[in-house]
Order: sequence, then structure tokens, then C-alpha cells
Amino acid sequence: MRFLAAFLLFASLGSASATTLPGLGFEGYVATFSSVDGVSTDSEKLQQLVRKLSEKQLKSGKKAAFVDYLFTKTRQQFLRNYTDYATFTETINTGTYNCLTGTALYALLLSHFEIPYHVIETNYHIFLIADTESGRVLLEATDAESGFVQGESNIDDRIKEYRQSPPLKHDRSKTYYQYEADLYKEVSLDELTGLLYYNRAIVAYNQHDLPGSIENLTKSVERYQSARTSEFASILQITVAGSDLDNDIKRQYLREIQRLRTAAANLSARGN
Repeated sequence: MRFLAAFLLFASLGSASATTLPGLGFEGYVATFSSVDGVSTDSEKLQQLVRKLSEKQLKSGKKAAFVDYLFTKTRQQFLRNYTDYATFTETINTGTYNCLTGTALYALLLSHFEIPYHVIETNYHIFLIADTESGRVLLEATDAESGFVQGESNIDDRIKEYRQSPPLKHDRSKTYYQYEADLYKEVSLDELTGLLYYNRAIVAYNQHDLPGSIENLTKSVERYQSARTSEFASILQITVAGSDLDNDIKRQYLREIQRLRTAAANLSARGN
């Protein structure tokens, strides 16, 4: 049986709020995100947007108005063509995006401009909430018409929708896996790298590339841990066990997956 594991994501907000870029800095995180698929981004194109936003920030009196401008200009330039499993590099270079790559880009920009924000994952989605002097603002990367959400009741309604919605079934010829976990979790910039690797693991799995899926999921677990990684490792284990692979290769893959599940369990137990 072939699963198309739709991207899936996000519980109460954690106490941490991302206000500046830690460690790697803006360009470092751009390079890290793009390295997931091994292709470099068009850095000048992105820097042009940063310069335009910098000029606007100097003139803007309120954070909410600046965040609205940032949301719109970023969408116009980089979030043009939606596809389920876009890479971060594709988003920067071609404007092809999904909820994860669009959210990752917004997170980088908000960090760069020192706008406090939270990235939140639910079972099948990911989004941001920015903190401004006028209150919270929800940014929905995949909604061109009403993705900039203000007002506490409107934000609460949108979050409720995200938490209750099942995965969208774009292809009826495939079986879609629905996660048993109820996720609502704050995600850091470093953990976003893990989620990008997680999506590459899903893509490889759907392409019947089991070694590629195991390799990318291993990289994901090194950077990020949630119930979704453990559940997908279980799917991989079941798939490999029921496959017609050579017995020696099958045993090797099963050992690798078991090590992966053990590592995921240990990280989870430590609260990572």
C-alpha cells in the first residue's frame, strides 16, 4: 500500500518567542534551509526584498502596518505557485512554495526585522503568529486573499479550523495517512530545518525511494522531534518489513529504522 503522507502539522504556545536570528544569522539560515535539497538560492533576489522592506520599516510607524506590508510583498515576489512538496530553494528561485517553505521564509524575515513571532505546527499545517503593538497577527502563507488575520476572535477561529481540518486529498488514487497525534506545537528556526528534511523524507517515500526516505528522516530527527517523526518511522518500518527487498537489505533498513525510532524516543524523553 502506498501512502501519500500529507504535510501535517501544530498545542499551546511555548514560552519562547523568536525576536532575533540566533546563531547562524539571516544568510546562514537561508543557506541551511536551501542545503536540505542541495541547491543554492538566488540570494540577490532575496536581498532585494530585504532592502525594500528595510526602507519601508524606516518609514512605518507601527509594527502591524509593517508586518502587513512584509506579508504582501513577500507573497507577491516569492509565493506564487503552490505545490504540496516544494523545497525552500524552489520558493526563492521560482516562486513555487507550500505552507512549510512559505512559513520558513516569513519566519526568517520577521526574525531579521526583530518582529516577535511564533511558528506553530498542527497535524496538517503550519503558520505564524506575529506580536505587534496592536495585538497578535496570524500569517497564513497559502492564503493570498485573507492570509493576514487580525482580531483575537478571528485568529482563534482560524486556529480552530487548522486543528480540526483533515488532510486535503488532492489525488484519489493514493491512500492518505491520517496522524493519530493531536499536534499544536511551537517550532524554532533550527527545528524548521528538521521539518524541511521531514518533507524530503515524505517525497522520497512517495517515490518508492526507501533509502532516501530513511536518510532524510534521520536528518530530520537530529534537528526536530515530534509525534509525527515517530509515526512516520513506524510507517517506514511496516513498509520495509512487507516489501520484496533482498533479505539482507531489508534487515539493514530495519536496523536503521529501529535506531532512528530509538533516537527519536530518547530525544522526546529529554524534551527535545
